[in-house]
Amino acid sequence: MNLWGRYTNDDYPVPIDELGDPVDWVNPSRDLVREGLLLIARENQGVASWAVRLDGTPDPPVVVEIDSWPDPNWIPCADKFSTFLFCQFWDYCGGPCDLRSNLLLAQVYEDLKPDVLGSLRRDFEEMPTTFGWPAGTNFRFQAHGGRILIWHDERGTQWHLAARRKSALVDMLRNLREYGMLKRVPYTYDLATMPILKAIVQELGLSR
Repeated sequence: MNLWGRYTNDDYPVPIDELGDPVDWVNPSRDLVREGLLLIARENQGVASWAVRLDGTPDPPVVVEIDSWPDPNWIPCADKFSTFLFCQFWDYCGGPCDLRSNLLLAQVYEDLKPDVLGSLRRDFEEMPTTFGWPAGTNFRFQAHGGRILIWHDERGTQWHLAARRKSALVDMLRNLREYGMLKRVPYTYDLATMPILKAIVQELGLSR
């Protein structure tokens, strides 16, 4: 559990010796196991909670609720627990949400149109998609030595890019430009990436 907790957004996986305990932060407490659910994690500010559906399968589905206690509204998150856990590590261990590694990180706000999604599926390897949190749909793609995580729902679309080399980040951004995107200039909060991204923006002729 400590390894999983390390590769999250400072979220809280339920300790092994507490799995199956009644939820005690609501009054009255809730015995989720009796409801066919096993709580496995909570978001760092308590906004979301994840649970496994105890459906008798060896790799059961994961559901998530978003700020809905004391009567949680569970919605699908991942078709299998292994898929959910894989995506956690893909995002936070060498991925677009990994702030601990020496990665080049960039973000951009752009609409996600059906033809762009089709182009991504043609040019990149599509990884598992999850739902519910942090966005309604969370797409994942990898290729060219980098990864793309897309948070998409009715509130908008945010693209997160990660690469270990400048050339890989250039290749991904060039692909996005060829898809008719990058109407907005990519940005980063990573201080080490800032001068590199500035040089890439100039190299690709992206206007500010």
